[in-house]
Amino acid sequence: MKRRDYLATIGLGVAGLFAGCIGSQENSPTTTTTAGEYYGPTSENSTNVDLRLRDFTDDGIADVRNNASSPAYNHLLENIDSYTREAVHYMGTVGQVTKLDREDNYYFLVATGDSWHNLLYASWVGDTVHRGDEITLWGRVLGTETYQPVQGSQRTVPALAVADIDVERSNS
Repeated sequence: MKRRDYLATIGLGVAGLFAGCIGSQENSPTTTTTAGEYYGPTSENSTNVDLRLRDFTDDGIADVRNNASSPAYNHLLENIDSYTREAVHYMGTVGQVTKLDREDNYYFLVATGDSWHNLLYASWVGDTVHRGDEITLWGRVLGTETYQPVQGSQRTVPALAVADIDVERSNS
């Protein structure tokens, strides 16, 4: 449990540093730690959700896994507000991975439904994931994230805080 407490403290500190650079203090979310929930803000600002890593409690992981639904990708994206904070479950292939300063904090894109057009943007506190890994993930919907691909125009995709991952096959 010490690792989770430490990560929660670090995560809140990093989020606080970025909050001053990105938005006003008035929009800063409040924080709580409750058994069965994740560490982190109790409300989401749909902008810059990628800055909010989660380290789920053991009860929180079990809750997400037991209550996750698998809405169709387009339905999730079109109805993102009704899914925010809801538990979801998807299978896909890991694309671009960004490792943060800490050894177990990652952001990555996941292609779902065998399509690189159906991408999820995920934050993860845990074991390493690699580009090409086939995974099953369980997480909570944070909102959307807009990013700029190397080629093409900006894309807006669902953003998830991942509670748990099963790596089914790694191509790396």
